[in-house]
Amino acid sequence: MKSIFAMLAVMALGKAEDIQFYYDLGSEATECFLQNLQEGDRTIAITLPIKTNSKIMMMVNTPQGRELDRQMGQDELKSDFVVTNGGQHQFCISNQEDRQLQVFFHLQTGEYTDDRQQEITKQHLMPVEMQAIKVNEMIGSLRQELSKLVASEVMLSN
Repeated sequence: MKSIFAMLAVMALGKAEDIQFYYDLGSEATECFLQNLQEGDRTIAITLPIKTNSKIMMMVNTPQGRELDRQMGQDELKSDFVVTNGGQHQFCISNQEDRQLQVFFHLQTGEYTDDRQQEITKQHLMPVEMQAIKVNEMIGSLRQELSKLVASEVMLSN
């Protein structure tokens, strides 16, 4: 009964800054819930088994169904990320034990700011694009150097 109440409470909250609840997870069971996250939000999800040395797994999936993070362990599992595509993210908690477990789940969301108060842009979130920009800059620099070398070679040959 606790688990159904927790699920309904989370769904009713929509975009929340801070969600915390305890959840009874059946033996070898997996339970998932959805949370609407906004693009640019920093999100921290923590799953903690109440009984120590319990095997659990936490998975986080994007709205497109791509696995964003997967962690397994016996203690605190923590996923810390910045949302690049807003929408319904899926959080799944899996009990790897052959007995029922109670887990504590904590989800924090909010605008991402670091200690230096820098604003994040899409380029910060897309390292492949940043690498492509750097490669293009390097190519431009190499072309300039090559032009200078050719010009100096022509001057020396005259």
